[in-house]
Amino acid sequence: MQDRFEGDVFGNVAGSRPISVGLRLMVELVSLVVKGTKTKTMKKVILASIALAAFATTANAQLTGNQINNSTNSGRASDQSSVSLTVVVPNVLTLSPDANSSSITLTQAQTQAGAGNYYVLPTTNTWTVWSNREYFVYYQAPANFTYSNTTGATDDGDENTTWPIGNMKMEITANNTGGSILNGYGAWTSLTHAAVVANNGEGTNSIAPGTELIDEGMPGNLSFTTNYEIQSPGYSVVGGTYTATVYIWAIQE
Repeated sequence: MQDRFEGDVFGNVAGSRPISVGLRLMVELVSLVVKGTKTKTMKKVILASIALAAFATTANAQLTGNQINNSTNSGRASDQSSVSLTVVVPNVLTLSPDANSSSITLTQAQTQAGAGNYYVLPTTNTWTVWSNREYFVYYQAPANFTYSNTTGATDDGDENTTWPIGNMKMEITANNTGGSILNGYGAWTSLTHAAVVANNGEGTNSIAPGTELIDEGMPGNLSFTTNYEIQSPGYSVVGGTYTATVYIWAIQE
């Protein structure tokens, strides 16, 4: 009796997916063994099936390798181009105080105390510098306080209202900029009036707008704090309100 499979000539059962050549032959082999065929022809079929199955497996592995190698095969066409991505970053520097004024009202006793007696203003200023480059910090102060008659007394014009800025002292009480404090302002030091100096040697087209406080502050979001004290005027000036506007500058290198 002749053995056969219910399916096509390759052993594909109706309604199933086709199988590879090696697996087809293995299916035939299993069927022959099950049916008890023990002829020499069967032995040859077994050997042939094993050989073809091994060949099919090797061929599949080589095919996978060839597919990968084809990605660099000189026989395949290729081309390339490029895109230039540009980002323009500006130099950024912002200086901001937490408050922009500080004042003190002297008592009669404090006013009469005279030279050598100093009174600290109650409000400090914390200055925050945002910068992406190193920078210098300067201050610029006027030569004298500006006088305003707020006492209601009649001023006939011959009273002394000139009060030099040197009667006010400043101190940097905290420095988190990473830079160095200059000109003694790590302790109480009198304010001075200094003119703007162009091309001061700190860099091309640089300026020195007054007196330097901090040298080479570091990039980042950093701060320093200033405080002030005033020397008693004694009897050198008349009563009134004396105001001085002090400018703080941050200038990048």
